[in-house]
Amino acid sequence: MWAETSCRGIADDSGELTEVHCVTRDITERRRAQAELERLLRQQSAIAALGEQALEDDDLSRLLRRACSTVAMTLGVEACGVFRLTGEGERVAVEAGTGWLEEEAGRVSTPTVNDPSKGLVECLIEGPTITDDMAEEDRFEARALERNGVTSAINVLIGQGAFK
Repeated sequence: MWAETSCRGIADDSGELTEVHCVTRDITERRRAQAELERLLRQQSAIAALGEQALEDDDLSRLLRRACSTVAMTLGVEACGVFRLTGEGERVAVEAGTGWLEEEAGRVSTPTVNDPSKGLVECLIEGPTITDDMAEEDRFEARALERNGVTSAINVLIGQGAFK
């Protein structure tokens, strides 16, 4: 809980301080709203900076690496990856990334999954995967992330044409 206290001194007829009246207010919601606004401002600033970089540089690989770094920094995650579908859409390749994924760029893998009915590819097709705690991730195996000491990550799938 966040609180704000305002105090006012009360003097008697001779001007001597005799009482202090204090009012304390719960400002927790105000602080949450302020933190959210600051988060949104950081995101907008990061997006604007990335947009400026995109206008100055037409190298897609470099722009994707910068985007990964920006997203990781803005969201406070340890790793950010941009993947693309390969072959018949059953495998993914690391297009760009931050953290340990920088070294994985260009590699293709067939994801290992906990739930055979839904793997990493399917998760990525549905939208970005955001993981705050890899120990609690149950949508797909995260052994490579765990091996590299990553506890939080965001992954996004890009590609040409429509996905399933």
